[in-house]
Order: sequence, then C-alpha cells, then structure tokens
Amino acid sequence: MHKFLTLTSPHIFLLLLLYVLPSQYALYVMVTLYLLGIYLNHKKDKQHQEQLNSKEASLKFSGNWWEVLGTERNASVSECARVRKLLTKIYHPDGGQAPNETQMRRINEAFEARAEQPETSVPYGHFTH
Repeated sequence: MHKFLTLTSPHIFLLLLLYVLPSQYALYVMVTLYLLGIYLNHKKDKQHQEQLNSKEASLKFSGNWWEVLGTERNASVSECARVRKLLTKIYHPDGGQAPNETQMRRINEAFEARAEQPETSVPYGHFTH
C-alpha cells in the first residue's frame, strides 16, 4: 500500500493543481513538466551510456592474450586458433552456448595480438649448415 501511495501521490497532487489552476496556466505547467521529464530522461540515458562505456573500457584487452585464451605463454598460433574456434562456439553472439559479445571481442583481440607476434620456437634444422 505504501508503494502505491508513493507512486500515485505526486500524480494526484498534479491533477489537483491542474484542476484548480485556470486552463492557460495549467497548460504552462503541463508543458514545463513535459520538458523537465525529457531533460531528466536524457540525463539518465547519458549517465547509463557513460556507465556502459566505463564497463566496456574495463573489459578491454589487457595484453595478456594467454590469460584470455586460456593457453600457455609459448602456445603456437595454430594452437591459439584451435582454442579460439572452441571459444567461438561458446561465446559467439549469433549462436553460441553462452552468447557474450564483449567476451568474444576480447577473444578476437587476444588472438590478433598473438598472431602479430613472431613464433618463438625455431623450426627443426633451421640452423644446420
């Protein structure tokens, strides 16, 4: 009951105020409240977007590709590609088992970071004369 009264009491007060005021002033009050509502919703939406942006910035790729992919530091590019394919089946937004767009973005960034690095292991027989 208390929740109902807290939600309806401002509306009841406004209706009584509009009933008492002459029609010209009631129109001014209604337009002012409408514009105030638009402003407050815009401000709320802007704050919500800033929160989403800060969360996304905190989820950005940190540089530890082996932690994101769950592999060893010395994993080859082909092994990372295999792990990426498995993680894509899980996190892809268009049909994964647990769709998560931000996690998928982090996986792709980690794989790209690993693919840009040269292979650390030397192929067998590379230094033979």
